[in-house]
Amino acid sequence: MSILPIELDADRRGGRVHTPAKINLFLEVLGRRADGYHEIETLMVAIDRTDTVTVREANADHLVVSGESIPATPDNLVWRALAALRENREVPPIEMHLEKRIPAGTGLGGGSGNAAGTLALLDALYPAPAETALSRLGAALGSDVPFFFGSGAAVGRGRGEKLTDVEGLFGDETPTLQIVVPGARSATAAAYGGLHLPFSDPGTRPLSLDRFRGREWRSELFNRLEEPVFGAFEPLARLAGWFESVVPGEWRMTGSGSAFVLYAPLPDEELQRGAETLGVSVQTFLARPLVSRTL
Repeated sequence: MSILPIELDADRRGGRVHTPAKINLFLEVLGRRADGYHEIETLMVAIDRTDTVTVREANADHLVVSGESIPATPDNLVWRALAALRENREVPPIEMHLEKRIPAGTGLGGGSGNAAGTLALLDALYPAPAETALSRLGAALGSDVPFFFGSGAAVGRGRGEKLTDVEGLFGDETPTLQIVVPGARSATAAAYGGLHLPFSDPGTRPLSLDRFRGREWRSELFNRLEEPVFGAFEPLARLAGWFESVVPGEWRMTGSGSAFVLYAPLPDEELQRGAETLGVSVQTFLARPLVSRTL
């Protein structure tokens, strides 16, 4: 099962791809690298909330974005993916439409998935004269981009781009997750910039995939970036405290935030009322992991 399903038009002058979001079940920061990035260890899982990228040959390059209010400027990862692919092949002028359903800037990897999907779709339409590793092109666009070329569940090391695919995370269970997206947003640079290295617990929590498999996987949820994000964004700290009071141990912030994942979903009315009492606006949706159930 591909997590980047591609549909080509009959005349092969265009097509579309549906690009999923991702969540982090585990995220540990091991230290700061000489290149300015951080060495991490994370367990990423794709979920069935998707954006759609549609492309079609045209007279000039053009990008339209609908859904989420994000700019269609040259720093959009769809534009950057097109430019990256043109470094080693000819691609004619392209009209592109990005339909956003994944909230931007929330740690759900929507932009990274868009980049991966654009690379994969254009590669199917305009193959390179020599074999090209799309994951290598993707890694230059963002640390999470290579993940979306894989199986839907992977351990990421290095900056997150060194991947090992994982099967059988949930045993016979395919959990229904509740994604909670606050109106308050964090930023990746601020999340990592707020870390105080070395940590007071230098042993940290080494990742053991065996403990994630089966019914006890919830006990292993962890995200090192929660502390600096909650310290910098008080509304997110209030929301996290409320989650811990109503579904203790059954929630986590994903990536660098600001989205939360609830592994014990709440009735939406209850969640909205709770968030309102905290003075925090939220939007929610249910999602399921796009992973193999085979052990």
